[in-house]
Amino acid sequence: MRILRTDIQVLRAVAVLSVLVFHFDLPGLHKGFLGVDIFFVISGYLMSKVIVEEMDAGRFSAAAFYLRRARRLLPAALAMFGVVTLLAPFALTAHALQDSCLFACFLHSASQSWQAGARPWPWPANRWTIRRQT
Repeated sequence: MRILRTDIQVLRAVAVLSVLVFHFDLPGLHKGFLGVDIFFVISGYLMSKVIVEEMDAGRFSAAAFYLRRARRLLPAALAMFGVVTLLAPFALTAHALQDSCLFACFLHSASQSWQAGARPWPWPANRWTIRRQT
């Protein structure tokens, strides 16, 4: 049974609010990256706690751990990709849509180079937060 930890929920709220306030571009409030850092620390703590508890109980499996992460993260990621793909032609200007398509082609090209061994940069850079949580 999971126990809801109020202290962690408050830290999550601080992290989210920090990032949201940053995006409003208010003078003197340009530390949105701290919210991301706080969230990474919380995620690392919680995932480490799960791993340690499972190892202590003698039932840790890396495959099962990553499968649980995928079951938790992939549905939301796929839903977001689907909604963005469906709405982009209506929400973006022709120029922005062209830039998005060019960027997608660049990502595909970079991923092919990376898989072939050239490794110009870690792909996909736009999904770095999900990579960090797995």
